Amino acid sequence: MGWAEVECPPPSTFHLEKVIDIVMKKFISFAHWGLVTFAILFWIEVISRIVEDKGNHIGYNILNSIPLFLVIMILPFVSERLKFPQTKWPWVLFGALSILGVGILYQFNILLPYDVWIQRHMPPRPF
Repeated sequence: MGWAEVECPPPSTFHLEKVIDIVMKKFISFAHWGLVTFAILFWIEVISRIVEDKGNHIGYNILNSIPLFLVIMILPFVSERLKFPQTKWPWVLFGALSILGVGILYQFNILLPYDVWIQRHMPPRPF
């Protein structure tokens, strides 16, 4: 059977909207779980850095991770708009606690970017 002999479904049975809806649901779910995995790896790296290294400076600014947590908080609401059932409040709580944790690490000199650590006159870690 050649390519010309394959029958296409009649236009009345093919619904592009349904296909787009399915693709968007899969994409949002994949994107959300990918971001959550990245966020968990971020926290594993931060905690291991705090436990293993006595210094309280790091080569990157941990405040740059806040948009990641904001997207983790917002994506479940977008998926709800697409009528894609997903629990949203655990992700909102995870994102909010992560933003709070990053703020605490930065504000209390627990883990600072190197240039900020120098500007603050190399403060020691509080513990």
